[in-house]
Amino acid sequence: MSTPTDFLRRRSEKESGFTLIEVIVALSIFGVVAIAALPLLVLGLKVSQMARVETLAKDLSQLRIERLRNLPFQVDRQNGPFVDLLDRYFTNLSPTPTVSEEAGCSGQYLSAAPGSGGAPSGPAYRVTCSPLAEAAGFSQVVYLQFLLRTGVPVTPPAGYNSQTVGADTAPTRLVGVTVLTTWDRGGQQGTLRTYTELADARGNRPLVTTQAQAVALRVTSDAPSESRSLTAEAGEVKADGSLTTGSVASVQAVGARLDHTGVGQASSSSQGVNAPPNPAGSVDEVNGPVIAAGVPATTLSTWVDCGWGWAGKSAYGNVSATTALGVPVVPSDNTDDVAATTGSRTARSGLLNSGGGCKSYAFGFRNWLTAPAYASALQVSDVSPLVFIKDPNAGGDLSNGRVRGEAAVTATDILKVPRTASAMARAAVATVHMIPTTERPEGLVTAKLTSSELVCTSGVAVSAKYDLTVTWPGGSKTISYPSAVPSLPDPATITFFEGGIARTLADYLAWDVSTGVTESTTSGAQSIDHVFGLTSPESVVGPGGVAVRLGSLSCSASDSR
Repeated sequence: MSTPTDFLRRRSEKESGFTLIEVIVALSIFGVVAIAALPLLVLGLKVSQMARVETLAKDLSQLRIERLRNLPFQVDRQNGPFVDLLDRYFTNLSPTPTVSEEAGCSGQYLSAAPGSGGAPSGPAYRVTCSPLAEAAGFSQVVYLQFLLRTGVPVTPPAGYNSQTVGADTAPTRLVGVTVLTTWDRGGQQGTLRTYTELADARGNRPLVTTQAQAVALRVTSDAPSESRSLTAEAGEVKADGSLTTGSVASVQAVGARLDHTGVGQASSSSQGVNAPPNPAGSVDEVNGPVIAAGVPATTLSTWVDCGWGWAGKSAYGNVSATTALGVPVVPSDNTDDVAATTGSRTARSGLLNSGGGCKSYAFGFRNWLTAPAYASALQVSDVSPLVFIKDPNAGGDLSNGRVRGEAAVTATDILKVPRTASAMARAAVATVHMIPTTERPEGLVTAKLTSSELVCTSGVAVSAKYDLTVTWPGGSKTISYPSAVPSLPDPATITFFEGGIARTLADYLAWDVSTGVTESTTSGAQSIDHVFGLTSPESVVGPGGVAVRLGSLSCSASDSR
């Protein structure tokens, strides 16, 4: 019979530990298994490390592409110290490696990239960055190629250089970018290839827009149904400037112009300039050809020996433009502030004197082509021009010419703060005689525009001023705007005798004077449509009537840089 002591003894014997032999055998088995699994563990560590390196390489490649994307595709070199994509990644056509504008990199042109090892084939610019500052053991090679829309690489034109004004134009607006990121790190080596295409898809939003135009004198007779639409202008200057991805400036000056719509046109002392390139243009007044009587005689008909219109010696001066400072400037010797621009720094044109012809008129206009048809009851003269400027028999230049128009546009350098754009138009006209009669051969009305000016500056209210003197039978008035309120009396209140018959000025004409500056609701341009205007109906002065305008000015200036 078992006792409790026997039960406990048996239980203790069953729960005794492993023997030494058992432990040794177990450890031997575990060691064999661990040794067998060790290569798998090492391989796992290597794969994990390779994954980390490749992920870093992808990040570095993407970082490079994002840097390219963040650069503007191209900004013309003439616009100032801007850095664009091509400045750094397609600088020039030199095959010799040179230091790149991209920090720690060098670049060179390849007429034929290797086309192996991940590199593209065809003409390319190669930028090599080794080592990368962002990660030790990594380097990058960037290939950039100009592409057609079909993806075919394009060879840049000879002389291409992103650092040179006029030679920095991209041959296409699409580029292919190949980034090879290479590493030699912790005994691991490899290369990751990344490819993308970048296009210049930005809209050409104007950063600077400037415009100024002056027509000192315009006379018209408008009867298109009778093919009698006649226009005579003098002292016309137009200047334009704009800055988008490139800077452009242009100016056109015409001393005088006669136009019979649909029949013929004649002009004198005309000069036009566009920049870029940056031409010197004209810096001194130049006597232009005289618009002779009835030129061309077969189309402009004749007015005795002077045709329906006449302009004597004309001239233009300082007709030049530049974009050398990265902004549009007319003329090229202009300053940042057109409000302070003197006559020597404006583009200008106009009339000097008669040149010894056409009865010594510096300017003359009639609104008939063959024979006068003026109101005989009003004794309107058919001997003198309806509108004329006398010749003082003096030569001189445009500083004291009979008719003068001026214009200038400019903008501050990109480095200046605040940045502004400005445009200015000016005009001056010697005494204009209008609607001569038998008893008043000097004209019922005369008007002299001593000076007029309109200045537009971005972010600043437009400024305008003019000095005008108008005379009529028995009176005159001088208006100096903005000092005085611009107004003239009602022609119906001005009475006089003509041929012994009581008349009012309203029997002959209507007139007006500018009351200030108007603004276009569409373009925002400021204008003085005319400082002085006179119209006389067809019943008085023949087919189409006649309209006279002195000092038509306009300007606009915006700067969103």
